[in-house]
Amino acid sequence: MTTISNNVQKKVNTIFWARRLTSRRAIECYVLFISTLGLFSFVSVPHVIANMPSVIDLARLSGFIAAAFAHTHTVVQLALALMVVSVLGIVFDLIYQSSRHTRLERVTFS
Repeated sequence: MTTISNNVQKKVNTIFWARRLTSRRAIECYVLFISTLGLFSFVSVPHVIANMPSVIDLARLSGFIAAAFAHTHTVVQLALALMVVSVLGIVFDLIYQSSRHTRLERVTFS
């Protein structure tokens, strides 16, 4: 390969990785990671789990989650909200990608 083709290939590779690292799914993963770190730095998760009622009793569990969310600092509420939004976005992307993939498999050419 010539020097020009090497330079072009490097630029194409750089653009490819820049687009991949700034995609919507990547940003959702970054937000999930950062908000999880923020949550663990402000909340003692083992203590929350120790105080949590049984998972089987959904009424008490939902009341506990609502009370825990309502009685925390705004930073923790924001971190939890960002975590929920980013997880929902990632799940939506995965479902959309899998449904699009199955539709492409069904296409047949005569």
